[in-house]
Amino acid sequence: MQQYLSDKVIPRIIKFINTKGVQSIKNGMVYSMPLLIVGSVFLILANFPVQAVVDFLESTGMKDIMDQAYGATFNISAMIGVIGISYTYVKLEGQEPLSGSMIALATFLLLMPSHIVTESGEVVGGIIDKSWTAGKGMIGAIIIGLIVPVIYSWFLKNNIKIFGALKKLVNALYAIITVIRVVSVIFLVLQAIFLITEDGKSFSIQSAVKHFKA
Repeated sequence: MQQYLSDKVIPRIIKFINTKGVQSIKNGMVYSMPLLIVGSVFLILANFPVQAVVDFLESTGMKDIMDQAYGATFNISAMIGVIGISYTYVKLEGQEPLSGSMIALATFLLLMPSHIVTESGEVVGGIIDKSWTAGKGMIGAIIIGLIVPVIYSWFLKNNIKIFGALKKLVNALYAIITVIRVVSVIFLVLQAIFLITEDGKSFSIQSAVKHFKA
């Protein structure tokens, strides 16, 4: 049994761990660790287990400041995750990673709900919901952080050759613009088919139209 594990199972596990996708998730999520560590300090202080300390922080206005610091660290963990994962993947592909991670971030924001409905029924648009940039959107961040870099790297590797002194720069810019177009169209279509509401449910285009008309 031990010989079988050594010869068959362990090599496959190691091969899986060394794939670009797993390496990107593992190394990319490290970028969010400093923010999570700092944010956890403010979270503990803002919700200190001694009520007298909490009352003091509230009376001095310090609790609101700590909640703000917590929101600026913990609540953007998914955004940092999608940047880190996509950056690492593109880097492993040997391409320019910063542009790829920015496209992945834009795609992540593209798929987020762009409005919320208040208790009074008022629709407020033009917002970035921090609940989706935190743990609620982490799975989506991982998926986008893996899909977008694959498309991005493929276009950079298969760009159209342009002659001239600036052909390398022009080719790179052309490929990046093409990637942005393709990725935007793909995920806009997906967003149109499956609109994500504030309660996390998805529904069809027909019900979406009825929802907005209501």
